[in-house]
Amino acid sequence: MRILDNIPITLKLPAIMVVLVVAAVVSFGAVVSKTQGRALIDEARVALVAALDENVAGLEEGLDAVAADLALAAEDPATLRALAEFKQAWAAFPGDVTAGLQDLYGAGNPNPPDKRHRLENAGDGSRYSSAHAEFHPILRQRALDMGYQDILLFDIDGNAVYSIAKQPDFATGLADGPWRDTGLGRAVRAALQAEPGEIVFEDFTAYGPGAGVPAMFVARPVDFLGNRVGVIAFHLRDTRLDAAVQARGGLGQTGELMLVGPDRLLRVNRAGAEAPTMLA
Repeated sequence: MRILDNIPITLKLPAIMVVLVVAAVVSFGAVVSKTQGRALIDEARVALVAALDENVAGLEEGLDAVAADLALAAEDPATLRALAEFKQAWAAFPGDVTAGLQDLYGAGNPNPPDKRHRLENAGDGSRYSSAHAEFHPILRQRALDMGYQDILLFDIDGNAVYSIAKQPDFATGLADGPWRDTGLGRAVRAALQAEPGEIVFEDFTAYGPGAGVPAMFVARPVDFLGNRVGVIAFHLRDTRLDAAVQARGGLGQTGELMLVGPDRLLRVNRAGAEAPTMLA
């Protein structure tokens, strides 16, 4: 069963697949009769509808795959162990945990901002760094294999106890911290209150901790023996849907499929555009 059929309408992506616009240019060449012209238009309409159905199916499959990845990660024993260790290490961290962890792994990371994931152990001897050295390579490889910008773990208070990318959202409270009103903040709070196994989608919006680059988030509660222990979230790249939409299946050389939200802004980067068009 498709994930879009399973998720309540209020939890679905509020913009994705609301409006799909297909633009196609049909050249008729020489002047033709009205009947011939109508036949050609009808034929083109049938072809466009078929192409639209095919591309919508591809987008649904893409979202299904994301949901399946998230479910697999949330139920993985390694994720449960990692979350438990990071929560305990967070509680045991001396002093200001946010400032301390951001200094070690975030802004104070010796790697450039887009390479902070390279650091496995800050070498400070803390319990947190011990847990990080154990679980970071596993989670980093998962994100690489699945093609996600970031994987984040949160405790039941909404604290970002772990992040691969170590953006400014790392080690902050998404329930009441500086990034609570971002897409990630909304996704985490919703997931903390969600039913077991329920998946929360948060539509693409400009994301402050990610230098304003549009980001989409999916989050799911992590439960163990009927108890809520935290939340896992995926940060999707702004180009996640581009490949599917730019495939132009059935549209020929002059056709283009565009994904538009209820705000009438694009949710994809148009093929061949000189600058990003997401949210334009």
